[in-house]
Amino acid sequence: MALGDAATEQHLPFPYDRVFDALIAALPETGFAVRSQDRVIGRVTASAGMSAFSYGENMSVQVRRIDDQSCVLILQSNLKVAANWGGASKNAKNAERIISAVSARLQGLPSPFVGVPEDPPDGPAPQPAPPQAPRPPAAQYAGMPVYMIVILAVLAVSAGVFALFN
Repeated sequence: MALGDAATEQHLPFPYDRVFDALIAALPETGFAVRSQDRVIGRVTASAGMSAFSYGENMSVQVRRIDDQSCVLILQSNLKVAANWGGASKNAKNAERIISAVSARLQGLPSPFVGVPEDPPDGPAPQPAPPQAPRPPAAQYAGMPVYMIVILAVLAVSAGVFALFN
């Protein structure tokens, strides 16, 4: 496997068709667009767009039947830009998100990644936070780690240089 590749397997004690359906429903919840699906061979391909730390990710998921009541999910992912150091840990996080969402669907639980549960919680609704006064420009960076400030500065300079040449 290359630098930006990762693979994960998860055994699930549910029938093949239920797992396949749960996977198809869970992928959009976790930020992936389904690109292709083939129920006969159990293969699904999906992709995620760019984020703050990644240029995107391609995911291939195989649902492999073990017996009538269990199967294995095999998730293989690779970053769209392999030399993306910031996105190297993204693969494992996305695989865990997909497995969690599939598991929640199989158990009849609300997705841990989408909206509010269907049944409202008991008790009064939470109150919105009171509005805050706008912060002065420099104060918005107070308490932010130094490396993040450096990254923001580099991005701002890069955007300025890019604007000059376009």
